[in-house]
Amino acid sequence: MDRAEKKRLREEAGFYRDMGLYAFGGLGLELVLLLLEQFLYGAGAGDWGTVQRIGHWILTCVIWGSTAWGLLYIAGKKRGFEIRHQETGVQRLRPVWRYGAAGILWAVCVAVSYAEWGGFKMIREYAGKTPPEYVFQYLYYVFEVILVLLVIVFGQRAGEIRFRRKNIPWGGLFVGLTWGLVHALTKGSLMAGIGTGLEGILYGTAYLLLDKRPFLSYAVILCMFIM
Repeated sequence: MDRAEKKRLREEAGFYRDMGLYAFGGLGLELVLLLLEQFLYGAGAGDWGTVQRIGHWILTCVIWGSTAWGLLYIAGKKRGFEIRHQETGVQRLRPVWRYGAAGILWAVCVAVSYAEWGGFKMIREYAGKTPPEYVFQYLYYVFEVILVLLVIVFGQRAGEIRFRRKNIPWGGLFVGLTWGLVHALTKGSLMAGIGTGLEGILYGTAYLLLDKRPFLSYAVILCMFIM
């Protein structure tokens, strides 16, 4: 491989790395919205009423959905990127083994969540919420996972180009490091950061096992996230 080709690959890997960081940064836009809302309402989020909480979730979904659409548009325009079924480094394994392994990862996530919440997350989170609040909070999760998936997708692409290995969950490592670091800082707990980081790696591994199929991967990661 000549010098020009190496430079081209570094630039392409850097592009997808940056797109992954932008997707992760898109999640952080909620904090900007939160600060603005608290200023306008003159009260902390914990003191908001039902309408204010639902309004926050709806606006966040709009921001996250617009960010996801914009990033996919830019990646397609500049690099011809399409988020669709792509070749992976685990295709030598039979589908039954790959999908079975993805199912095991889902079960592990659910078991860990059950232990942390003292029950199923979807049931425990219903406590103290009105039905509309519960519905819109889970709509919020639906859009959050879209950006999490994009962090994985772009991170995976960057790692494959940079290191020329398709059987490593680069996207999972990418989301694990970014998401885990932020959780460690915001929660003031190293263990919280490590736990979130490992969770991100599981998501990225599931993405590979599911042949990078975007809709199937999204559905499985969403279930891993909310259950």
